[in-house]
Formats: sequence, C-alpha cells, structure tokens
Amino acid sequence: MKILIKLIISAIAVLVTDLLLSGVSLGDLGETNGLITALLTAAVLGLLNALLKPLLILFTLPVTVLTLGPFPSDQRGDRAYRRISSSTASC
Repeated sequence: MKILIKLIISAIAVLVTDLLLSGVSLGDLGETNGLITALLTAAVLGLLNALLKPLLILFTLPVTVLTLGPFPSDQRGDRAYRRISSSTASC
C-alpha cells in the first residue's frame, strides 16, 4: 500500500512539474496518454531511487565517516567548545 501511495504522489509531482516548467512535456493531459506517461515516469523514478540510493550511500560512506569528528553532535560539546574558545580569546 505504501508503494502505491508513493507512486501516486510521485505521479502528481511529475504532473505539477509538467504544468510549471515549459521544458517538461508529458503530452496532452486531457487525454489518458498524459496520465499514463506521468505514472510511468513516476515508476521509473521510483525504480531508479530504489536501485541507486543504496549505491550512493555506499560510495559516500567514507566521506560521512571522515566528517563525523569535527562537528559536535550534542549541545554540551558545543557549549564546551565555546567556553574554551572564549577563555583563550580573553588571555
């Protein structure tokens, strides 16, 4: 059921894109052909997302691991950093 809802939402997004951008054309939306094209486009985008997302996460994992250290993850670490930097600036 979730897949069907995601497909319908994606199809609506494709239809809105067709209405807003002049470079995107799905055909005549008054006919069934334009709606079928929107559903097929949404299905292809969903399939690409399902196949490429795990690969992109895997390829960007080293960058994610490398950038975990420099950024404080909690407010206490951020406050401690501010306290240390403000005390060294007053010297």
